[in-house]
Amino acid sequence: MSSFSRTVSVACAGAFAGGCLVVSVVLVPTWREMDPEAFLAWFQENGPRLGLTLFPLEVAGALFAVLAFFGAVRRGSNGRLPWGLSSLCIVATLVLLPLYFAGANARMIEGNMGAREVGAELASWQGWQWLRTALAVLAVAFGGWGLGRERAERTPK
Repeated sequence: MSSFSRTVSVACAGAFAGGCLVVSVVLVPTWREMDPEAFLAWFQENGPRLGLTLFPLEVAGALFAVLAFFGAVRRGSNGRLPWGLSSLCIVATLVLLPLYFAGANARMIEGNMGAREVGAELASWQGWQWLRTALAVLAVAFGGWGLGRERAERTPK
């Protein structure tokens, strides 16, 4: 795997982490202030778009991090540990999709949630989203560490 591909891994994970931060810091607090029916209408229209924007970045970040890890292992690089940690963190964000987000989002999109349930669901959603955000930020940090270690190996002394 080339240095360019490893950099793409960190860039994709970084874009995903940035999107997660926007959702955590801007969107979720806005949603929680909305009237429950207005929120559900907004989410039914825009939730799928939000997912379609972030999901490809998440998948690309995970794919390239895993490839970087296996490449580092194959080369015996000092980047094995950071790329392994980066891979674990970004893949964990993907695991959260079927674990929580798919069901919760489907209930909101399909209208299978009453207005009285919205507040509690958004509180839960917010907690899971912060976990996802933290994992994405850690994936970027570990990926950056991996890039740095591998660059140091290639730098003449």
